[in-house]
Amino acid sequence: MDLGHGIKALQEAGMNQTTLTWNEGRWCLCVHATNDPDYQSKKFPNSMQLTKDVVTYLNSHMLPAPKNVGVMIFVSIPAAMR
Repeated sequence: MDLGHGIKALQEAGMNQTTLTWNEGRWCLCVHATNDPDYQSKKFPNSMQLTKDVVTYLNSHMLPAPKNVGVMIFVSIPAAMR
């Protein structure tokens, strides 16, 4: 799946959830969101919008180089569940 800025992600879906995973340098990034409209965040109704926002942000904000591999996981949770 093309995320823009020359970055591609692997999309996995099942059990009413979607996960997008991609690499940037030695970083592994993952966005996880529900597909159930009753539990979706209003700002990020699906994992694709949150993922594209993260990729756009990281295009202008450098991450520090991890010693081996760095991992970031983003989970879209509606305000009502926080």
